[in-house]
Amino acid sequence: MAQVLDHLWSELGGPDYLVEGTFSVADLTASALLGSLLGAPDVPYPLPELLLRSIVRYRKELLLHPASQLVLEIYRRHRGSSAAVPADEAAA
Repeated sequence: MAQVLDHLWSELGGPDYLVEGTFSVADLTASALLGSLLGAPDVPYPLPELLLRSIVRYRKELLLHPASQLVLEIYRRHRGSSAAVPADEAAA
């Protein structure tokens, strides 16, 4: 994973986004794929508790990488609100 983050960081198209300084499918994909692993707030599909406990140290290491911080910022900036139906409404 560190090699993936290194690659993302080396291929930056600008200071704020992965391609040509503007939000693109590359940013959407990176944020969607890495959001749960990095612990982005409001991730609609969080990692299961058992798995989460086993990767806490690994996540902390990944979060030190500047590409992780960029991905989390992109996620925060462009996430929007979830379209998921709350469980209590779905059961009705």
